[in-house]
Amino acid sequence: EYMGYHPDMKKTLLLLLLLPFSLMAAAQSREVLFSAAVQKERERITAERLALEAGFDAQDAVCYKKFFTNSCLKEVQVRRREAMGLLEQQEVALNDRDRKEKAAAQIKKTEEKSSPEAHVLC
Repeated sequence: EYMGYHPDMKKTLLLLLLLPFSLMAAAQSREVLFSAAVQKERERITAERLALEAGFDAQDAVCYKKFFTNSCLKEVQVRRREAMGLLEQQEVALNDRDRKEKAAAQIKKTEEKSSPEAHVLC
């Protein structure tokens, strides 16, 4: 003991002071990973949408060579609507998760700023 303090007291105090910063860094890296995953999923949906559109455009071209063009085009349109509807559902769900994650991160950031520990560190 030195002047009434245990030798490990400084280490403990330092750890307690640095803990909020390490937690913020971990939260930020989680946000970055989530954001990257969201971006990758958006790219997948866009690529799938483009591939489907190309396929449906090719089917439309085949329809124009048939005698009953209108009925063929209507069938393609129904399949197109169903496929694009599924992609739209995936996109809406992705946007919802992204919005919720951003809102939770903002709430956490606000709570960290207003916490008593934040005032002590300032």
